Amino acid sequence: MKVLSVAFTSMIFLLNALAGAQDSPPRYEAGIQFSGLRLGNPIGEGAAGLGARFGVNFNKYLTVEAEFNHFPAASSDFGETEGVFGAKIGVRTEYGGIFFKARPGFLHFPARGSLHGRGLGNPSEFVSDFGIVAEKYVGQHFLLRLDAGDTVAAYGGQKILDVSQPGGRVVTLGTTNNFQASVGVGIRF
Repeated sequence: MKVLSVAFTSMIFLLNALAGAQDSPPRYEAGIQFSGLRLGNPIGEGAAGLGARFGVNFNKYLTVEAEFNHFPAASSDFGETEGVFGAKIGVRTEYGGIFFKARPGFLHFPARGSLHGRGLGNPSEFVSDFGIVAEKYVGQHFLLRLDAGDTVAAYGGQKILDVSQPGGRVVTLGTTNNFQASVGVGIRF
């Protein structure tokens, strides 16, 4: 038992020393992105927008980040703003990385938009952004980033007029899955 305990403790110290010897990424990341969000039926809207993000790298596997996107109104009155905050977990090398992201947050709808007129009562809804992130590092301080994922919106028991149905009918929103993709650039410092 004593030999096993000494071996286990030695292994922990050895792994810790090896992990400390690996290159760690720069501590902070900041970037901008072009993002597209498609809110599925019964909302049935989609738009492209711009956003910004900031992250703190705790090690080469874990980053905690915040991201904001705004989808401005064009011919329709989409105009939503999204904010998500959470973890990016994965592996990275000196050339790039692949990560899983899990980030809760909010999606804010314009108060006088068409969704409000169709019955959406709450201007802000809880969302969770789940997906993958691929990064390509250009030198030590620049990166290219591609995100793809599912923005899960929890509307609860809210009801809305579903205009995708012939003649329209009132439906309960519940929880919806919504595709979102982003492409962006960033700096690491």
